[in-house]
Amino acid sequence: MLNRILHKMKTPHHVPIYTILCLLIFQLMLIPHLSAQVRWKKVTSDYGKLPASINVFSSSDLLDDAPSIMFVAEIKSKDKKIDFFVDTTSRRRLTPQQYFNRSNNPYVVVN
Repeated sequence: MLNRILHKMKTPHHVPIYTILCLLIFQLMLIPHLSAQVRWKKVTSDYGKLPASINVFSSSDLLDDAPSIMFVAEIKSKDKKIDFFVDTTSRRRLTPQQYFNRSNNPYVVVN
């Protein structure tokens, strides 16, 4: 049943929806582990005008006794004004800034 639903869903750039779901599930599993070890600070206002459904958090706490700079973007997926898409670096190397410029200035770029 899930395969039929996923098959009917379309995503830009022809990325299989189950790939996106797997990445999101992995990230959701990682967030509780990180939140137990670090203190998050809301930094949404540091990134210009974002929709109310997007919040950005940052931490520079130690992670496993190593210095780290971490960011988490919280996006309410029910906001119909926000489109989600995935792009890859297949046979090319792009920096996050190059992705940002190439993708028509998205709200979030994940590296």
